[in-house]
Amino acid sequence: MIFSSECANYVAAHSCARGEERQMLDMLRKSLPASLSSIDWSRIIKKKEVNGVDRARLSNELKVLSTSMGAAITDVFYVFNLDDAVPALKTSLSEWLRFVSELDFVDTIFLSKSGKLIIHWDFYMNLHATTI
Repeated sequence: MIFSSECANYVAAHSCARGEERQMLDMLRKSLPASLSSIDWSRIIKKKEVNGVDRARLSNELKVLSTSMGAAITDVFYVFNLDDAVPALKTSLSEWLRFVSELDFVDTIFLSKSGKLIIHWDFYMNLHATTI
């Protein structure tokens, strides 16, 4: 991927160590009905969903959904793209949203630093959220 210099600097500054990334992904797999490449949201009863979230609406819908789940956009999240389009990041939503036009890859998971809130923008451009 070719990012703007500002976005490349952001990615470099917020990239997680491989061990930290692996630990968070393992926790997701243990907590949710998930495989290596997807979460089966149909098997999760307690959740919020917003369907058809295209790139133009992602920033706004992510803010609304995270807030409705009790998070602030200043909270720190681990951000993983399941296709490895971008290294795993440890960042606040507000910082990530500054680069949303460059980092808006489908199949991105936002896991709160506390490990209690998961938001997923899936391959079909639907946003899902749950607490664990």
